[in-house]
Amino acid sequence: LIFLSSVASGRSFLYISSRTLYTLAESGHAPAMLTRCNRYDVPYVAILTSALFSMFAFLSLAESSSALFNSLMYFITTSGSISWLCSSIIYLRFRRKTEEQGFIRVHQSRVQPYGVYVGILGCTLLPIANALVLAFPPPSSEELPVQSWSQLRMRNAIPVYLGILSFLSLYFGHQARTAITQRRLKSEDELTSRRRWWRIIWPKRIEPSSSAPVSSPPEP
Repeated sequence: LIFLSSVASGRSFLYISSRTLYTLAESGHAPAMLTRCNRYDVPYVAILTSALFSMFAFLSLAESSSALFNSLMYFITTSGSISWLCSSIIYLRFRRKTEEQGFIRVHQSRVQPYGVYVGILGCTLLPIANALVLAFPPPSSEELPVQSWSQLRMRNAIPVYLGILSFLSLYFGHQARTAITQRRLKSEDELTSRRRWWRIIWPKRIEPSSSAPVSSPPEP
């Protein structure tokens, strides 16, 4: 029963993640390679990319399954906290823009926007708390508690830092790619406008093609 439940859960998450990647690539927020489909319209590249994360299961050969499970759990928890943090910021920006444009909100919660501020604070403190819990593990009956900074186990907090670094790399990478694309489009527009002004000052001379037949003058 546990095996069937795990397979069903993995299959559903594989479907959701692959279609999410396909939609992002289709809208231009992911590499266009992920939009490739076979003759049955199945995005096989997105499915294979999502399935690569299942290779983390082989890490249990090097470490215990419980330690690997805890590492993945802290990584997913950190990623979820960052996702909810971004959702809260998006809501605040949406609320501000609707107020600037004069929209009247029909349905509004009484705890907003204060609830969003509490959510932002909690989503910010949760990864820090996870890192501190992993860096300050509770001592066993045979160990002494941590008494100095040199005894910290910062290596245990790598899953938390990995989630934060993954988000920052994706965010700033997307910002850099967008800036480069906009700069290229702007330079192309400026070059096109310059060519238009140049053609106004010096119009292009259209010469007859050499291959075109030359009509003879009419006979008297």
